Amino acid sequence: MLDKRFMAEASLKSLLEIDDVDCFLDKLGDNKPCLIPNDGSSLGRLISYDDVAQLLKNSRHCNPGVRLAKNGNIIPHEEYTYSYSNFQGEAAELLCHKAIYDCFLDGATIIYDNIEERLEKLLKLIQSMEYLLEEYCSAHLYVSKEEESGLDIHWDDHDVLVLQIHGQKKWTLYEKDIKYPVRSDRLRNPGMPGAEIWSGVLDPGNILYLPRGYWHLPEATGEICCHISIAIDRKIGKQYIHWLMNHLSDELISRVDVPSSSSENHHLFTSKISQMLNEAVKKNGTKEYRNALMLHSRPRQFYDFVMLGALEVEKIIEEEHYYFNLESRFPLNIESDDHQVWFYQCSKKFSYPIYAKGLLVLLVESAWVDFSDIQKANQGKCTREEIKSLMIGLIHEGVARVQNKQG
Repeated sequence: MLDKRFMAEASLKSLLEIDDVDCFLDKLGDNKPCLIPNDGSSLGRLISYDDVAQLLKNSRHCNPGVRLAKNGNIIPHEEYTYSYSNFQGEAAELLCHKAIYDCFLDGATIIYDNIEERLEKLLKLIQSMEYLLEEYCSAHLYVSKEEESGLDIHWDDHDVLVLQIHGQKKWTLYEKDIKYPVRSDRLRNPGMPGAEIWSGVLDPGNILYLPRGYWHLPEATGEICCHISIAIDRKIGKQYIHWLMNHLSDELISRVDVPSSSSENHHLFTSKISQMLNEAVKKNGTKEYRNALMLHSRPRQFYDFVMLGALEVEKIIEEEHYYFNLESRFPLNIESDDHQVWFYQCSKKFSYPIYAKGLLVLLVESAWVDFSDIQKANQGKCTREEIKSLMIGLIHEGVARVQNKQG
């Protein structure tokens, strides 16, 4: 049995070549730009130029997230796509690879969004970061030509971790002028860059952390270069307040008329509102908010289609060379009362009889377990058939995975 957090930390150490994961996570929580120390001489293992070429070659439809940018502007997709109708007469937009290549030769930057969905190593990296940070993460690839820049000076509404993969890129950072900026600020009040705070060239293997709001200007340095930006979409207080307000709509005071300007009941009304808010925060704190997010989180499921047949699962579930794990995007919280145990996963609430608590805790905390481990955790609280029924149900829901130890 292997602990899930241990596995996530091990993946992060291996893929980013960092020695101290706790130090890495602390730096990502400091809200200050910094270079992340690492021995990143071979970050290029994450993706090669051949991988990029193959990805573009295999991407035909416009929806995978391929974009082009030049001189601070996104190139209209009409310049590198064409319309197509299939044999059923359904219209689609397809990428024109020749047009993309011509734009690249003319100085455009190729941007491939959510590339973790296409490459297993990057998916493993993003999974590990999501599990450790408990925030949504995604990876975006940028490929630039010599001495050409795709994006102008700007700031992002999410934290960014820059991984310099191939070639060099110059980065200039400027102080942010909006404290804790949010997405709507980009439209109504983008502000202006503050004083320059750092300028330097990232070599292959370097990692740069940029909290949201800091202005930055990436510039090519005379060679084809490739970097990956990992977006970290953190939950903010505004989202918690919005969630909290949804719990107050049925409160009596929230339905009462606001006193008129000539009324003497202003103090009484605001006192009741204040009392309601205080009680709501005590009852529905940030921990409850995080747990609620699990119910509605966008799932990143990995359904093993080879296990769709119930008879096949029943045949192998007790064989010693198969093992299981419970897929989760973020750490799962097991909750229980006197009768039931439950957790939120894949946009659903899964509940089971209380005797299954030990089994579920084992599955949640362990990376992989086999059937004998599950039986030991059971401690005689339920029958062998009940254990099998529980496991088969989890597998068919797409929550648990089963894998052959022998590959």
